[in-house]
Amino acid sequence: MREKSRAGRKGQFTTEYLIIVSIALLIIGFFLIYVFVYYSSYYNASVASKVSTTATSLVKEANYVTNEGLGSKISFSLTVPQLTLLGSFFCGNFVKVSSGTYSYIQNAKLNIVGILPMTPGNYIMYAMYNNSDRVQIGFEADITYINYSYSISGNTLNYNIEFFGSKHTPTALTAYNISVFTYGGQYINSTRSVTNADGVASSSIHLNQVPATLLVYIFALGTNVVAPSCLQT
Repeated sequence: MREKSRAGRKGQFTTEYLIIVSIALLIIGFFLIYVFVYYSSYYNASVASKVSTTATSLVKEANYVTNEGLGSKISFSLTVPQLTLLGSFFCGNFVKVSSGTYSYIQNAKLNIVGILPMTPGNYIMYAMYNNSDRVQIGFEADITYINYSYSISGNTLNYNIEFFGSKHTPTALTAYNISVFTYGGQYINSTRSVTNADGVASSSIHLNQVPATLLVYIFALGTNVVAPSCLQT
């Protein structure tokens, strides 16, 4: 009888222990789910805020120099998230900034052209109104700006590019890559080459398709700089 009583108490203790452990695991599980949902929401809200702030800041400074008049320039600090490059570009009078699944478009008073960083961080940039119909966005860094122009002839994209260094003078023998995509992000073609001693390059890229709008990205190889723009064909 004693042995049976001991066995019963042992079985009861084991059952109670398992119930307690199961309840504890459920509580921990619900807590982990709450933490995951809370911090995911917080992270997503943070990314969305950084994306909109970046686009808004670029346009704000572009509009400021526009109001100041031709020849005006202003330097400003900009904190940039990890950009989704195929969703971040200058296009006419608007700039689109993307990070992950979040995108934000902001319109300016004039057309905007310029460069963006490929990695997140805090950067000193400038906005300069040096042309009657557009504002230039650049860095106060080793590569301050990339000047570019494009034209379409049949299935060929002709380009002229010029790289400017830290003293706003042309760089020498700068390696670059030009990649072309559709507006929706479909890859079309790319080329890699080096500028001449004056930081200038003129060449062409064959396109197997010519949609109404192209996205053209110029990468200054070995740097953190990309010049992203759209081209209406």
